[in-house]
Amino acid sequence: MYKIVVKFNLNRTFSISNKDEMCAEPAEGIFSFTQQGQTHPICYPKDDFHSSQSSRASRSPRNRKVTKFDRAKKTLLEGKELKNPDPSLFPDLTESLKTDYENLMKSGKVKDSQKVYNAFKKSIEIEKNLQAYQKVNEIQEDILNRLNSAKQEKKNMEKTIKNTERNMGIYFEREEEELIQKQDDEFEQFNESWESEKKQRNYNKTSEQLRLLRTQADKLLLNKQYQESAICEKKANELEMMEMMQKNNEMNYDYSNSLQKLREKHAKEQKVLKGRQKMRRTEFISIKNSELKKIDSKIAKIEVEYQKSNEPYFINRIRKSFELTSSKDEQNKETPRARVYRNVGKKDIIVAEFNEIPLPPLRPEERIYKATMLRKSATITPRRMSSNY
Repeated sequence: MYKIVVKFNLNRTFSISNKDEMCAEPAEGIFSFTQQGQTHPICYPKDDFHSSQSSRASRSPRNRKVTKFDRAKKTLLEGKELKNPDPSLFPDLTESLKTDYENLMKSGKVKDSQKVYNAFKKSIEIEKNLQAYQKVNEIQEDILNRLNSAKQEKKNMEKTIKNTERNMGIYFEREEEELIQKQDDEFEQFNESWESEKKQRNYNKTSEQLRLLRTQADKLLLNKQYQESAICEKKANELEMMEMMQKNNEMNYDYSNSLQKLREKHAKEQKVLKGRQKMRRTEFISIKNSELKKIDSKIAKIEVEYQKSNEPYFINRIRKSFELTSSKDEQNKETPRARVYRNVGKKDIIVAEFNEIPLPPLRPEERIYKATMLRKSATITPRRMSSNY
């Protein structure tokens, strides 16, 4: 007969083996049995004991690691407010509470189910709020992306405007330089034309009277009429001097008029160029202001939209839209229209009813009478109607 004595520390789990080996070294769990007045210890090595203890402790529900899901579920079941809820817990947390509520209702535990039902409703409300906030965050992120895009568009536009203005100034300066060079070339050609022999020959022609005086002086000299020839020569010289002064004045006058006309032409060309450049610059400034006004208005609208998205009524509106959408989805799941319309007015088909086709009774007399009347009515010509009818 054996008497087993077990010595163990509290809050520790040990296992008993059928081995009756003696313990050569100290152990955590000590078991002994008494035989004929002698006590024989039975022990396990520390390694076996700790491995057994850790394996059992890991399987024990008391030492199981509590997760965020369990803490959140416990908080809702206790009726407390869930602070900073994790969106990753939903909708699994709501489905878990719904399953617990249905199981309690099936088992008849109405009082316990009421607490679970309240937690379930609170979880639904939290889930809707999280969905609304998530939707608001998505909307705000989209608004910020559009705002950044609009601001970047404005920066690119301002950069393009700056480059265009610089290029326009360079182009206008080039146009002015080309015009000045063109006018200088025309002025040089003008001077060359007036200094040419062809142009001066037009003003070097002698008059008919001067030619007659020169001819007469030569003839008188041949006739040895020296005194008359000298008088005639003197008159010819005086007339030539007077004609030279006259032609010189005429040439200077024509030159001045031509030069004035050329200058007026150049001034008009410069004025036209300045006007055209001013018109282009004014048109560009108008387009620039219009485009900048559009982009500024766009940015202002997006900023107002972002400010409105931070207001409480916007979040409530998003939440109401989610509630309407979810209620419509639930109604469609419960009573789908297509299914209702297909089920209305249906009747099971009995194939035996179509095996025989019902025919009208055979009445040869009536059929012959109808055929005869039809033939007679076809042979009778229509009576001519009188004017007094």
